[in-house]
Amino acid sequence: MEPVEAEARKVGESLQKAGYFDNTGAATVTLARDGGGYTLEFVVQDGAWNDADVVATMRQVGDVVSKDALGGKHVIVRLCDSLFRVKKELR
Repeated sequence: MEPVEAEARKVGESLQKAGYFDNTGAATVTLARDGGGYTLEFVVQDGAWNDADVVATMRQVGDVVSKDALGGKHVIVRLCDSLFRVKKELR
Protein backbone atom coordinates (compact mmCIF):
# COMPACT_ATOMS: atom_id res chain seq x y z
CA MET A 1 0.00 0.00 0.00
CA GLU A 2 1.24 3.47 -0.74
CA PRO A 3 0.38 6.74 1.02
CA VAL A 4 -1.02 9.58 -1.04
CA GLU A 5 -0.63 13.13 0.24
CA ALA A 6 -3.31 14.93 -1.80
CA GLU A 7 -5.95 12.34 -0.96
CA ALA A 8 -4.87 12.36 2.69
CA ARG A 9 -5.55 16.10 2.90
CA LYS A 10 -9.01 15.62 1.39
CA VAL A 11 -9.71 12.75 3.79
CA GLY A 12 -8.62 14.92 6.74
CA GLU A 13 -10.99 17.68 5.65
CA SER A 14 -13.82 15.18 5.20
CA LEU A 15 -13.19 13.71 8.66
CA GLN A 16 -13.18 17.20 10.18
CA LYS A 17 -16.53 18.00 8.57
CA ALA A 18 -17.88 14.69 9.89
CA GLY A 19 -16.76 15.68 13.40
CA TYR A 20 -14.04 13.06 13.73
CA PHE A 21 -11.28 15.58 14.47
CA ASP A 22 -13.01 17.75 17.06
CA ASN A 23 -10.01 18.85 19.15
CA THR A 24 -11.19 16.89 22.20
CA GLY A 25 -8.35 14.38 22.06
CA ALA A 26 -5.74 12.78 19.90
CA ALA A 27 -6.87 10.90 16.82
CA THR A 28 -4.67 8.72 14.66
CA VAL A 29 -5.71 7.79 11.14
CA THR A 30 -3.69 6.44 8.23
CA LEU A 31 -4.62 6.32 4.56
CA ALA A 32 -3.12 4.08 1.89
CA ARG A 33 -3.99 3.45 -1.73
CA ASP A 34 -4.39 -0.23 -2.48
CA GLY A 35 -5.12 -1.15 -6.08
CA GLY A 36 -8.36 0.54 -7.13
CA GLY A 37 -9.37 1.62 -3.63
CA TYR A 38 -8.13 2.89 -0.31
CA THR A 39 -7.59 1.65 3.20
CA LEU A 40 -8.24 3.84 6.25
CA GLU A 41 -6.86 2.68 9.58
CA PHE A 42 -8.20 4.23 12.78
CA VAL A 43 -6.66 3.75 16.18
CA VAL A 44 -9.60 3.28 18.55
CA GLN A 45 -10.00 2.63 22.26
CA ASP A 46 -9.44 -0.95 23.37
CA GLY A 47 -12.53 -3.02 22.73
CA ALA A 48 -14.27 -0.40 20.59
CA TRP A 49 -14.05 -2.82 17.65
CA ASN A 50 -16.59 -5.00 19.50
CA ASP A 51 -19.10 -2.17 20.03
CA ALA A 52 -21.87 -2.37 17.42
CA ASP A 53 -22.48 1.40 17.57
CA VAL A 54 -18.79 2.17 16.97
CA VAL A 55 -18.65 -0.30 14.08
CA ALA A 56 -21.77 1.21 12.49
CA THR A 57 -20.38 4.73 12.89
CA MET A 58 -17.05 3.76 11.37
CA ARG A 59 -18.82 2.16 8.39
CA GLN A 60 -20.63 5.47 7.88
CA VAL A 61 -17.35 7.38 8.18
CA GLY A 62 -15.86 5.16 5.47
CA ASP A 63 -18.85 5.84 3.21
CA VAL A 64 -18.67 9.60 3.78
CA VAL A 65 -14.92 9.73 3.14
CA SER A 66 -15.35 7.66 -0.03
CA LYS A 67 -17.99 10.04 -1.40
CA ASP A 68 -16.58 13.36 -0.13
CA ALA A 69 -12.85 12.88 -0.56
CA LEU A 70 -12.05 9.88 -2.74
CA GLY A 71 -14.39 10.11 -5.70
CA GLY A 72 -16.54 7.19 -4.64
CA LYS A 73 -13.65 4.72 -4.68
CA HIS A 74 -13.91 1.63 -2.49
CA VAL A 75 -12.69 2.21 1.09
CA ILE A 76 -11.74 -0.49 3.57
CA VAL A 77 -11.89 0.71 7.17
CA ARG A 78 -9.69 -0.99 9.72
CA LEU A 79 -10.11 -0.53 13.46
CA CYS A 80 -6.76 -0.90 15.19
CA ASP A 81 -5.36 -0.96 18.70
CA SER A 82 -2.71 1.53 19.84
CA LEU A 83 0.03 -0.59 18.21
CA PHE A 84 -1.80 -0.52 14.84
CA ARG A 85 -2.73 -4.18 15.10
CA VAL A 86 -5.89 -4.64 13.02
CA LYS A 87 -8.76 -5.79 15.24
CA LYS A 88 -11.65 -5.45 12.78
CA GLU A 89 -11.84 -4.81 9.07
CA LEU A 90 -14.94 -3.26 7.51
CA ARG A 91 -15.34 -3.76 3.78
